[in-house]
Amino acid sequence: MAFKLLLLSPEIEDFERLLEVPEAATLFDLHQLILQAVDYPSNLFTSFMLCDEDYNVLQEITNDSTSEEDPSSMQTTSLGEVINQEDRQLVYIFDTLTERCFFVKYVGTSPSCEEEAKVLKSKGNAPSPILSDAEMDALLFENPLDEPSFEDFSLDEDEEDFGEDASFDDSDFYSDNPDY
Repeated sequence: MAFKLLLLSPEIEDFERLLEVPEAATLFDLHQLILQAVDYPSNLFTSFMLCDEDYNVLQEITNDSTSEEDPSSMQTTSLGEVINQEDRQLVYIFDTLTERCFFVKYVGTSPSCEEEAKVLKSKGNAPSPILSDAEMDALLFENPLDEPSFEDFSLDEDEEDFGEDASFDDSDFYSDNPDY
């Protein structure tokens, strides 16, 4: 048996890849098929996010897990472990800096006995795996944080001026010793 998975992009509406992956495959096998299906380089730092139905992250599965608490990695996690959970969503992060991703949707099974994962259908162009400097700036700075201005720090008329506090004694800061 094989799983049929649909790869979708939140960036490009007409992008789709229909994948067929053997039930015994690991997430690493799926990772390699995704890279092949979208013609991305193999040196990207990627991960899978296992999410609930509202896309809240439950678990991150990376290409190489060094955590002793959570030893899950793409090489050790079988696709069947992840896909057979009905209320779970799978997200493939291909750009960890900006969290660009593909949604991986389970669409059914196939009685296929083939041992190799393959692309069944390809529609549209995949988003570029690496953003240009202009695209990166637009993505990172399209909603800039409210940065404080000088006016935000000015004193109100009702507030006392720091220098006029009669209880402040600055003599402790000075010394008669010339070595200081």
